Amino acid sequence: LAEQKPWKCNIKDIAHLITCLSLIASKRHGIPWRDFGSWSAHLIALGPLQSNGYNCGLWVLAQVTAVLQGCNVMNLCKADMHDFRCYL
Repeated sequence: LAEQKPWKCNIKDIAHLITCLSLIASKRHGIPWRDFGSWSAHLIALGPLQSNGYNCGLWVLAQVTAVLQGCNVMNLCKADMHDFRCYL
């Protein structure tokens, strides 16, 4: 989504999804609750992070995982995707 503008209309839905996932993570796994009331979307990359056509969802899940763990951005690179896939 880095260079796509149509995703901006989905920001409220994305924020709601992340809020729900955060609440579930907090209740089930004791991960600290984060208030997303003032949440806003920002680009985390200006270009593609992948060079294939099948890891895009994995990159999204990696970013969601980072947010649910209390981080603003993930710290993974292309070489980490195999291990992250196994982790999931």
